[in-house]
Amino acid sequence: MAKLFAIMGIIFLSFSASAQHSPNLLTDQSLDFTFAAPVVSQAPAGTDTVNPIGAIVYDISAQGFKGLFQNGSWGPITQGSVKVPTIHTYTTGSGTYTTPASVIYIRVRMVGGGGGGGGGGTIATLGGSAGNSTFGTSFLVANGATGSTGGSASLGSALGVALSGGNGFGITDYQPGGGHTTGGIGAASPFGGAGAGVNISAGTAAIANSGSGGGGGGANASANTGQGGAGGGAGGYVDAIITSPAASYSYTIGAGGTGGTAGTSGSAGGAGGSGYIIVEEFYQ
Repeated sequence: MAKLFAIMGIIFLSFSASAQHSPNLLTDQSLDFTFAAPVVSQAPAGTDTVNPIGAIVYDISAQGFKGLFQNGSWGPITQGSVKVPTIHTYTTGSGTYTTPASVIYIRVRMVGGGGGGGGGGTIATLGGSAGNSTFGTSFLVANGATGSTGGSASLGSALGVALSGGNGFGITDYQPGGGHTTGGIGAASPFGGAGAGVNISAGTAAIANSGSGGGGGGANASANTGQGGAGGGAGGYVDAIITSPAASYSYTIGAGGTGGTAGTSGSAGGAGGSGYIIVEEFYQ
């Protein structure tokens, strides 16, 4: 049998004849001291009423560590493991997300579609509106932008933040003697990737799945008057923690808005970036 006692705050284990080695204080390379569990040929069988609950030994016969549990019996100590979080991303369309077993909470980041950049010309045209991204139907909502106006967002009962998207850079007017007119820059979501306004030429499209706005189209100075199209707004953004998640959630990815058509002596706007959903899963 092994017995545990303390001298000046240091814990020792005393064993019967079955003990191969008593506990040792080992010195590592940094000269710090660590505790080595006693080695025994076999941990006691049956109920142990001598040693204290929580005693630990290395059992040669079992080739592993054993501990004395609260019920008075010695049992193997298994090494615990932490499962690395897993990630799912959704980039288009709609479907159903299924929560894996053993998940204790999920983090959802999502953005609605970005608005299209307006077209440039004698009179600027409007960019197209974008679609909404949702998770759990109306639970988490990141609305798409309406042309150059950013989309709103709502968090439901989850923990986190819901941010409205920014507005795109507004219509620019041609000034006599000032050269050609450049379209406005699209608003960027937290994922970046907004489209740029280009002098005379069409505005550039936002990066797919960025939820950012497209760039506005420019206007040609030969018209002596003209407007550069406004940049598209960014989609609303949600960053949420869902504790005790449901078994499944429906989801939808908002489409990006189309670029505005080219006006007289002008260029078309760039398309907005589509929405995006990232689900991170955390385990016990």
